[in-house]
Parts: sequence; C-alpha cells; structure tokens
Amino acid sequence: ASGERDGGLRVVVAGGGPAGLLVAHDILARDPTARVSVFERRPDWSADASAASGRQYSIGLGARGRDALTSAGLWDAVYSEGVASDRFFIHATDTRRFNIRQKAADGVPPSLLINRGVLCGVLARELRERFGGDGGRVSLEFESQIASVDLESSNVEVAYANGSTQEHAYDLLVGADGVRSRVRQAMQDAGACEAATRELKGGLKVIHGPMPSGLEPDAVHAFGGRYAKDDKDKAKGKFGLFSIPAPGGNTCTLVSWEDESAPSDLLACEDGRELSELIAERFPSYGAVSLESANSVVAQKPTRSAIVSCDSYAYTNERAGSAAVLLGDAAHSTGGTLGQGANSALQDAKALSEALCRLGESGGDVCSAAREYSAAQAPQGAALLKLLELRPRGVLSAAVFALNSLYRAVGPRLSARVAPGVQTQLTQTLVPYTTILEQNKWVAWAIDREAKAQGGGDKEKPAGVV
Repeated sequence: ASGERDGGLRVVVAGGGPAGLLVAHDILARDPTARVSVFERRPDWSADASAASGRQYSIGLGARGRDALTSAGLWDAVYSEGVASDRFFIHATDTRRFNIRQKAADGVPPSLLINRGVLCGVLARELRERFGGDGGRVSLEFESQIASVDLESSNVEVAYANGSTQEHAYDLLVGADGVRSRVRQAMQDAGACEAATRELKGGLKVIHGPMPSGLEPDAVHAFGGRYAKDDKDKAKGKFGLFSIPAPGGNTCTLVSWEDESAPSDLLACEDGRELSELIAERFPSYGAVSLESANSVVAQKPTRSAIVSCDSYAYTNERAGSAAVLLGDAAHSTGGTLGQGANSALQDAKALSEALCRLGESGGDVCSAAREYSAAQAPQGAALLKLLELRPRGVLSAAVFALNSLYRAVGPRLSARVAPGVQTQLTQTLVPYTTILEQNKWVAWAIDREAKAQGGGDKEKPAGVV
C-alpha cells in the first residue's frame, strides 16, 4: 500500500467535486504536516474543455457557499469565473413574468452563478498552485475512483483508467463521492450509519448556448412546465425550462420533466433542428436554440437525481486511530432542489476542517474530530431534507403554507424580528437549517398531519421540474 505514515495526517478524499477539493484546501492550509490524495473519476477539471459543457450545469453559490470559500481564501478566484445575480423571474405566461427574489436585508451580496465544472477547475488549479501539485503535499488523481473500502485496515483500493489498481492507507477518509458513495456503503456495511437513497421520478437535459435576446443576461429565468398547445389529451407530455446566466452573455438552461407527464415529443427528437423548433413552439419568449446547442442536447443521456438521507456522517476506528466521514451528496442529497447542494456541501467541508483544527489545538485525535463533525452536521442535513418536504399536500397544508408565505413576505418589512421566507434564508443567510425548520414548524406540522391521513402520500414527486 502507498502512503506509509511519516508523522503527518494522511487524508484520502473520495470525489474531486467542490466539497472534496475544498476540504483538501482547508486541511492542507490548517495542518502543515498533512498529506492529501484526491481521487476523482472524471477527467481533470482544469484541463478538460468539456468540463463546462454537456450535462455539467450551473449552480448558485449563496451566502453559505461564499462563506466557506471566503474562509479558505478562494472566493475572489471563484467569483471571477461566474455571473453575479440577484434577480429571479418566473415566466407565468409568454408576456407576464414576476421577479420573486426577496432580500433578507439591505446590502446582501447577490448569488454567484457558476458552472460546476468551472468551479471545480478553479479549485483544482488553486490547490496545485498553493500546495505543490503532484510533487507537493497534495496528489490529484483524475480518471480514478475508490473501488473498495476496508474500514478495519484503514485502506482503500483505487481503480485507474488504465485498468490498474493500488491500495492507499489513510488516517482520515473523506467520502465526498456523491449519491452512490462507496464510502457511505462501507459505513453502512459496518453498521456505522443507516442511509436511504430514493431516485426521483423525473429527468433533465442541459442546453449550453447564448442567452435568448429577450431575457436579461444577469437574471435567472424559470418557465413552468407546458403541454403542446394543440395536445388536448396531454399525450405529448410537458417540460419546463430553467435558464441560468453564464459568462459572456451565455446561459445554461435545464430542460426538466416528470415521468408521469414525460414529454414524448421532446424525447423523440432525432436532430437539433427538430428540438430547436419544439422549444420555440412551447416557449416563444425563450425562442429557438442554436443548432449546435440543440444537437448536443439530443445526444445527451437524461440526468436523473436522487435524494439521500443518512443518520450519521462518521465512522471511527479507535484501534487504528482512523476515521471516515461523509460530505455533501454522499450524506444528504436533495436531488438538486432548494439551491443548497453545493452550498451545504461546502459548509460540510468547512465544518470538518474546523473540527480537525479544534481537536488538534486541544490535543484530540481524528476520531474525536470525526464524531464532533457528525454531531454538528447530521442534524443540519436532516433539517435540510425536511425543508425539501415543505410543499402543500392538501387543503389544510395549502392554507397554512399560504398564510406562512404571506407572513414571511410582509412581516420582515414591518419588523426585523420576523424572519423572511425559507428560500431567502437558505440563499442569503447563514441561519442554520434546523432554525429555519423550527421557524416553519406549523407548515411542517400541517404537511405531516395530512401525510399520515393519506397513508404516507406521494413522497416521490420529482423536485427537478420548474
């Protein structure tokens, strides 16, 4: 096995996405003796031009993402690659739209909209420049992934693109490897946590291209799911558009649908021209898509999302003095809704590095830090998933939801003691998810009451459809 211990903390990070790369930054910056190996199954973000195309989509970094990246001294580098935006338009019809963004307080910075692949490329580049690249304290291994995890011996087997495998020893294993996490599976098998994964019944494709001329280039635009105007029996299904600004006057637009009303005409498109005409017909204010962009969409395999819940984010091996932890989607995936996937994952990374730092200063060990991290973050992840369920199910919850929404929209203007709406706080503040859930406990109560009356109800409604 590689990585024989020489006194410094040996860290293996499974997954080189935003959270995995940030935790590598944080640990290396706080511990001058640590050595970090990051394994990512995709090609090198900073060298692969396709990182910002295809199914890679843009994300919004709000207060939580900004806080985590600022703490690591990375915000300026990231900010220069995105688009700042504080407007969010809902297009109710082809001629009517509403800006629904509510400000939590005066002076709140706008969100940063950035392609996920570009964000990872910036973090990878900065990691190499700051900590010596492959010859320094960090090793970035792309087109490689964790094949198996042995928690008892504190080793992982890594599989490489050329077919070879190699074992790596660790003191701390960070599972930032997404919805289908190998690290989480190993923790489940060891009885360290109980987890559940549920695939959402819907899909999406991604359009990369110029922002349509009639839309503001620095605003998010959401077009609700629409049926074809001449499809009276709804046989062709419906889909929606969610357009996110990109640098240079471009956009990343998500085309999403639910399985129960899957758009047969969209999914049957065989060439770009056909798809472009279909989008222009359904969404006149968005217009036609360029042939190059449309061909790319036709060739894409639909992306499907999943929800992940996990009751503990840490496994400790006291005998070996090693630990494994979960971050981001490996611990609490919301399926791409609420705009908190990357933001919550980056906060996980920050929380883990702070726990390691506190324990290091007080003479604690990696096992204690892992337990402290899980105790702090697992309740936040559970609350975030509960916030995902705050949507009306029946008459009672619809009434409570409407009254609460009105209160949260008007109340903050009358008194600073009234908290704004859920989405506003998620995006623009650092208020803990547990606190936001408590503020909306009556909505949660009404929804839970109706769910019990309905025998559980429909919990599988996909959240990816606008």
